Amino acid sequence: MIRKPCLCVLLVLVIVFEITYCPTLSKSKEKRIPIASGAFKYSSDYWNVYDRIVIINGQEVKVGNVMFATNCYAYAFNFKKNPKTGEKYCIDNNNIGLQPGELSKSSSYIPKMTKITKSEIVGRVASDMQAINYKFTELKGKTLYSKIKNKKTSLVCLVTTKYPKFKKVFDKKKKIAYYYLKDYHWYRQDKDGYWSHKRGRTKVIRVDSKKKKIKNPIKCNKTYVTKTNTIIRKDGIKYKKYYVYKYSGKGGIFKVKRK
Repeated sequence: MIRKPCLCVLLVLVIVFEITYCPTLSKSKEKRIPIASGAFKYSSDYWNVYDRIVIINGQEVKVGNVMFATNCYAYAFNFKKNPKTGEKYCIDNNNIGLQPGELSKSSSYIPKMTKITKSEIVGRVASDMQAINYKFTELKGKTLYSKIKNKKTSLVCLVTTKYPKFKKVFDKKKKIAYYYLKDYHWYRQDKDGYWSHKRGRTKVIRVDSKKKKIKNPIKCNKTYVTKTNTIIRKDGIKYKKYYVYKYSGKGGIFKVKRK
């Protein structure tokens, strides 16, 4: 005697059929941003070598490496040297790498700003690009997925922190004081379609905060937490201090056309 299949079994078979043979009903894959023809080949060799120059008593002294003299801005735009002067970057206690607005001398020093926003950073970079005869354009909508055939054009991505101003958050349950720092950050698209970046004076990498290769810098994990040995006292409670860079604010993808 042959038994009729129960309703639940039929339902499972229908679902499997729809997923297998009806692509419109299956989970769609994330659309990849086309590789720009002028994208740079990923290599950390230059950015991690030792030949940093610092100013000591008014004299230039080699004491470190390029890693400490450059940041996300210089790396994303591939400015291995100052594009305006052609000189290597110097670093002292008051400088943390090339800053947006510095090439055009159009704005005040970024670390002194009380608030960091996308519009502010984009405006400064646009002035810098104009000063060195580069074209800088944000890609939106359909243009984000258009092929870029110009061999002198690459793609970069800007993200900003969730809080444009410095903010403290006290977690009474975990006894942790989170110090959310204000910041911006740049990524660049590599020749193979993945994205890489350089966080301040650290090494060039192309994984996100979860150690995953970056396919889309807007959607990747971008929260960096650093534990300190400092204890904060508030309302009689001891809190462990953590610094947090949470890049979940406004951002965008831009194309950069070199001269």
